[in-house]
Amino acid sequence: MDPARPLSHFLVFSLVIACLGAGWSDQSADSVRYKGVIRDIPEEFREYDKLCDKAEQVSATDSILGYSEAAIKIADETSLNPARALILKGNGLLLAGKVTLAVECFTAAANAYGKVDNPIGIATAYTYLSEAYISQQNHNNVKLYLNRAIRIFDTERDSLRLAFALHNLGFEYYRIEQYDSALILFDRAGEVYRKLNYELENAYCTGNTGLVYSRMDDLTRAENNLLKALKTIGNYNDARALSDFTLEYAYVLQRKGNIGQALASAYKGLDLASENNITELKRDAAFRLSQI
Repeated sequence: MDPARPLSHFLVFSLVIACLGAGWSDQSADSVRYKGVIRDIPEEFREYDKLCDKAEQVSATDSILGYSEAAIKIADETSLNPARALILKGNGLLLAGKVTLAVECFTAAANAYGKVDNPIGIATAYTYLSEAYISQQNHNNVKLYLNRAIRIFDTERDSLRLAFALHNLGFEYYRIEQYDSALILFDRAGEVYRKLNYELENAYCTGNTGLVYSRMDDLTRAENNLLKALKTIGNYNDARALSDFTLEYAYVLQRKGNIGQALASAYKGLDLASENNITELKRDAAFRLSQI
C-alpha cells in the first residue's frame, strides 16, 4: 500500500486562559467568560492584568516572555496569584522550544491555582502540560494530564473546555494509532460542540474523524467526513485546516483510483499551503504529489 503522508499536528488547542491572576473571578458552570466581582482594584493589580492581556495578544516569543515575566514580578511583589502569568510564560517558552522550562511553568501554575481552590485553572494548566508533553512525544503524560483535565472539566460542568480536552485526547490516540479510542473521543467532543453551536470546532472534529477513517482504510467514511468538514471550514477561511484536510482527501481519492481528482486535490492543498506560507503542509503536499 502506498504510504500515508507524514502525520500533521492538526488539533484544537485554543483554550482560553482560565481566570484572572488575582483569583477574583466568578465563573459560571458552562461558560469560558469571567466577570469581575471587585470594585476598587489597586493599580498594581490592573497593571498585572494589562501585562497578561498584552502577553495574550502578541505572537512574538520575546514579547510573550517579556510581558508575562513582568506580570510575574508584580505578582511576586504583591499578594497576587501568579497563575495566569505563569501559563502565559509557559506558552512562550513552549513556542521557543524550551519544553522543560515550559513544563515547570505550567506545573507552578497548577499549584498556584490550587492555592486559591480554582479547579478550572488547575485543569487548564494540565491541558497546557499535555501540549508540552506532545512536543516531547511523551504519550503517557499527554494522556495522563488530559484525562485529569477532562475529569475536572466534567465535574465543574465546563462544557467547552471539556470538548477541547476530549478533542485533543482523541487526536493523541490518533497519533499513537489507537483509532477506536480516537473515534469515541471525537464523537463525544463533537456532540458537545454541536450543543454549544461551535460550528468550526465541530468541523475540525469531523475532519479529524475523517483522518482516522482514512488510516483505517474506511475510504467511504473518510471521504464523507472530510468533505463535510471542508465545506464548513471553507466558510471560515482557515487555510491550515483546509490544506491539511484537502491533502488527506487527495490520499483517499488516490486509493479509490481517482487519480485525476487526487492530483487536483493535492495541488489545491499545495496552493493553500504556499499562499499562506505553511511550511510543514507544503512539505506534506510535495510528498503526496510524489506518491500519486
